[in-house]
Amino acid sequence: MHLINPLVAGIRGAEIGSVELLERGTSTHAVYYKDFPATQQYSAQPIPLDSFGSATIYVDELVDVLVHDQNGVLVREFVAGDYAAAVEVISQSFTGTDYRDGTVGPFKPTNLASVLDLWKTNAGSVDWKILVGGVSITIGDALSSFAALYYNVKSYGALGNGVADDGAAITAAIAAAAVAGGTVFFPPGVYRTTVTIVVPVNVCLLGSGASATKLAIHNAATFCTRYPGSDTGTRTVRNMWFGSINVNTTQPLALVDGAGARVLFEDCMFGNDSTTKGTHASINNTTLDSLTLFNRCQFYEMAGSTIIFCPPAPAGGRATLRDCDLKSLFTGSTSNAHVQVSDGVMIDNCRFDASALAAGTFAYIQLGIPGQFGGNAFVNNRFKSGVGVVAAFRSGNTQPPGFWESGNFFGDTSGAMPGYKVEGDEGYAPLQTDVGGLRSHISRENRSWGTTDPGGPVAVDARSYGLIVIRRSIAGSQPISANLGSFGDRLTVCILNNTGGALSPTFGTGFTTLAAGFTSIPIGGKGLYQFMFLPPTASGIVGSWVIISQAVAN
Repeated sequence: MHLINPLVAGIRGAEIGSVELLERGTSTHAVYYKDFPATQQYSAQPIPLDSFGSATIYVDELVDVLVHDQNGVLVREFVAGDYAAAVEVISQSFTGTDYRDGTVGPFKPTNLASVLDLWKTNAGSVDWKILVGGVSITIGDALSSFAALYYNVKSYGALGNGVADDGAAITAAIAAAAVAGGTVFFPPGVYRTTVTIVVPVNVCLLGSGASATKLAIHNAATFCTRYPGSDTGTRTVRNMWFGSINVNTTQPLALVDGAGARVLFEDCMFGNDSTTKGTHASINNTTLDSLTLFNRCQFYEMAGSTIIFCPPAPAGGRATLRDCDLKSLFTGSTSNAHVQVSDGVMIDNCRFDASALAAGTFAYIQLGIPGQFGGNAFVNNRFKSGVGVVAAFRSGNTQPPGFWESGNFFGDTSGAMPGYKVEGDEGYAPLQTDVGGLRSHISRENRSWGTTDPGGPVAVDARSYGLIVIRRSIAGSQPISANLGSFGDRLTVCILNNTGGALSPTFGTGFTTLAAGFTSIPIGGKGLYQFMFLPPTASGIVGSWVIISQAVAN
């Protein structure tokens, strides 16, 4: 309520006069009150003034005040009441300006109009509404629309304190979202579960960040999450951390289980706790319609176990990793590869690091038997060297490993490392079956290795290098041997002769010797010998490097 102060003080010349109150800009009489609590409401006018030209009058709007003398002659006219710009507001919630020194900040004076205008600025609409998708709606309607999209696990009873079993609450939130499709939201916290969280089709899991929201399995014998392949729709998981808590678990943190599963993991973290002892993700996709995709994910294992496992065909395959980090924090000895693949796996621009291993026969990727998907592809990845790391790719002698490999970097500033390792056989695969394999060892062809004055035979690592450079300044013969390759691989050997005499190289194990021998290299000369690897023509006969050109120059 606003007291009309000039009338309280009295209007000179209006003694025993009267006053009219009109609604601002109209000829309609305004409602007025004789007390501040507004219990005495009046509208009859004109209102008599006392012998001082005074009256106590309250209004709750802007009014035109017309003051008359006792003869009805107008002696004063003014506007009274409250309007927002004149109402001062001092609050910790709004920024104002100090009248004395001009400082700006909370607890400084502003006015009601500025406060109210802030609503429209931030809400985007007038009359206490907000803009959602360009439509002006009430806050209640807006919240109702969001409620149909996001299912907060805490609204279903989850606590996220790492102590309570939140499995039932999370399952209930997922069941509600699955009715029409929706996103299950996890506020920051550690969500402990003793049961597998099953994620059906058209349900998305959304965390508050891979380091802020952790879904932790507390059960040694069950999965953390499972994505059934019988559901042929898409599921998306973002900003989550999947791990274990309190007990050692040896089961996958994520099991993609079946023919039709399509799952996208984005900006997620797996492992990074001491109780995760099993595979981080097991991919059992079996059809071209299925796909498991990891974008910008981080995998940290601490037990020397496999990170990504795609079972042998036809049980697994159709998985893609892009811009991911796969790192072992295990400091012991292991031979378990970070990734075990069989078919249909694409790994692009990922970083592999197992340099913490103290020993072992570890290779980053274990190659299996290709099948219906036509092999695997590994491009633009970085594989860090280490004491316990023997190669980037490893295959067994009974596994023809069909794959495309290009643009990969083997090693780092601490040293190079072999690209390939074969268990129990000198070829990448049983060479009599190698003709039909899909493979390209492009990184190998673009890598070179050299030695100066070896002082004896040179064993060429033809699986890891496409160019070998040998500098000789010591007299004597130069025997050269090589491990075997895969059909179509090329190998170039360059010899620089500074021995003071002619030098004739002898190519032994791994090479097919021509009847005419190899051209000798003169004093100060250079020899360039190019080979292609050809498979055997019959079972039991070993393939070999066959010379396709040689050139000698002074």
